[in-house]
Amino acid sequence: MPPRPPAGAGLERVVVQLGKVLNGLVELMVLGLVGIFAYEVIMRYMFSAPTGFADQIGATLLASITFLALTNTYREGAHVNVDLVIANVGPALRRKLHVLTECACLVISILLTWYSLETVIGSFEMHERFTLGFWTVPLFVPQLVMPIGLGLLTLHIGLSLWVHRGAELPSDPQGPAA
Repeated sequence: MPPRPPAGAGLERVVVQLGKVLNGLVELMVLGLVGIFAYEVIMRYMFSAPTGFADQIGATLLASITFLALTNTYREGAHVNVDLVIANVGPALRRKLHVLTECACLVISILLTWYSLETVIGSFEMHERFTLGFWTVPLFVPQLVMPIGLGLLTLHIGLSLWVHRGAELPSDPQGPAA
């Protein structure tokens, strides 16, 4: 009989797949950002007719890209990692430090998710508006990427801690620091 997967493994797979879908959306947003700024440069310097909306749309896309890419960045270990201490301790202490830092990340991401959700709800209740080029949109709409991205990151960190709670840490491909 094959070993039973740990509790939460199925939900973790769903979160990982959702992160991959969001990453595909992020890739399209990056292409859109490049296209908008290329259009702005052409209009401004070739036709002396700046658009007036590229900066606002670009800033909104950049913030969206940042928040929606959080889960994939975490999953791939692509975030900035200073391992001066971690690389120079034994495996047992390394495991404990890893769990401690993951717990700290979980607490921080829970708080950030909560406060970003409060921000969105506040903008919704106050009927705040945001001018995006020629359009005026409710401010909570572009703000939604904050709790979505942070919430998915929080879920991913929590599930990762739960599902892999007894597992060994993956080996560092670069090896210990010299």
